[in-house]
Amino acid sequence: MAADDKTEKATPKKKEDAAKEGNVLRSMEINSALAMLVAFGSLTIWGPKMWSTLYKDTQVRFRDLAEQGTANFTVDGSMLLFFDVLRVLFIVVMPIGLAMMVAGVLASVVQVKPKVQVSVIKPRFSKMNPISGAKQKFGPAALFELAKNVLKLLAVGVPATMLIWKRRGELLSLGDVEPIQAGLVALDLTMSVGMRVTGIYIAIAIIDYLYQKHRYEKNLKMTKHEVKQEMRQQDLAPEMKAAQRRRQREAARRRMLSDVPTADVVITNPTHYAIALKYDAELGAPQVVAKGVDLLALRIREIAEEANVVRVENRPLARELYAQVEVGHTIPGELFAAVAEVLAYVYRAEERKRAAGEAVRAAA
Repeated sequence: MAADDKTEKATPKKKEDAAKEGNVLRSMEINSALAMLVAFGSLTIWGPKMWSTLYKDTQVRFRDLAEQGTANFTVDGSMLLFFDVLRVLFIVVMPIGLAMMVAGVLASVVQVKPKVQVSVIKPRFSKMNPISGAKQKFGPAALFELAKNVLKLLAVGVPATMLIWKRRGELLSLGDVEPIQAGLVALDLTMSVGMRVTGIYIAIAIIDYLYQKHRYEKNLKMTKHEVKQEMRQQDLAPEMKAAQRRRQREAARRRMLSDVPTADVVITNPTHYAIALKYDAELGAPQVVAKGVDLLALRIREIAEEANVVRVENRPLARELYAQVEVGHTIPGELFAAVAEVLAYVYRAEERKRAAGEAVRAAA
């Protein structure tokens, strides 16, 4: 076994350092499953009362309108009625909404602990990397996400379809019953489908949590050398630790700047941020080889200019890359599309430049 193989479990300090950078064990499916469980659980308790309140309130209002007569039913009166109904609806639905909010916060707190500062969660616009090869598109993580999403669709569609089909006769006859009875049947059907879906979703969340835990622990594994270095560092005096960290930062900065000429593009903010990206087919995704702000960003731009590395200004992308990706790491899935667009522009520009050079040489 090679000496640099990462075979050791992460130490508590390694996990603490990773948590400070926002790298924590977290499954968003746990949040969704708990929110669904609380929502349908609340509907089980509060649903009949909510429907009864809405029905009685609406019944009273329309009876009052009938007693007043159509002559007194003006535009202003109809708007007032509409907003009164909305107010009552908000009051009866609010407990369920608050319960779901509390469940979401609780799920996050339990997973990442209150003291951890987690990176802002953003929507996942794309799971496809348009510039990577088959290794990235069909890797274990991508296949797991695909299977999970298909399972989630089936978890919603199959139970709902089966239950609706089973009760199709009852649903088709709703036009012949009282409105309150029809509402109760619809509520009962919604609860039956919801609880079945929630049970399946909880199973999906457990599987996803175990998978995320496996990936998290695998990514944080350390080499034997790193473990020994950490143990030695814990025995050093504070002054020596500070000096050692300063030397390590300076060495890391020199190594980082030496990698700037190998980059394919430098994305800027344009003056405050600079992030150098390099696409490596073996990694399957673009990698950040250098990043900095202010003076360090200026130095990265200077080195890139000396090495003829293309510079592209993209303020939102520069800020996101600086905040989310450490030097030496590949970009996250949600930034694939934006980075691919930049790299495609760079490759087209280089191709045009190369074609122009060949044309000049041919003409000479």
